[in-house]
Amino acid sequence: IGGAEGMGAEAYNEPRYWRTEWKHGIYSQAVEHAYRLRYNLAAMETSVAEGFEDRGMKIDVMNKLLRTPGFIRLADFIGEDLQTLQPLVGVFVHETVDRFPALVDASMLKGLSQEAKQAQEAAIAEVAKNPALRTKGVEGSLESDPLCQVCMVLSCVSTILGGVRELQHSILRSE
Repeated sequence: IGGAEGMGAEAYNEPRYWRTEWKHGIYSQAVEHAYRLRYNLAAMETSVAEGFEDRGMKIDVMNKLLRTPGFIRLADFIGEDLQTLQPLVGVFVHETVDRFPALVDASMLKGLSQEAKQAQEAAIAEVAKNPALRTKGVEGSLESDPLCQVCMVLSCVSTILGGVRELQHSILRSE
């Protein structure tokens, strides 16, 4: 991500006599979202790892929840949301004054926010029904509380989905 950030700064400073102006503002937002995505993925991975070790095995509660329909659907939504960005990032290599083709594609305007919200609610309902989450963690430590660990994951998922939508809207409004 740091390398991409540096290349964006170079592109902003290069003379562009025969090409359109570099989209520095949107590119900076894309880099910022990439960093946030990385931070959220790392936070999720670490918060549900045994002993909070980097690349550690997942705790049993999380392994069970990841097999439930709500969490499977939620993971699918993250993938689908990220896939909607793929054609849009081509805006950074679009160097003519012609309208960027992906911006006229109606599928780029499809919002998944309502469906994602329903998937999040379904996952939360599955968490509420799970008896394994009613166990107490280490006394005085929220880090070891399985419910807190799941809440951390759900919070990161929500942040990722919101960031993807925000970047999608920024790119669509840029032209």
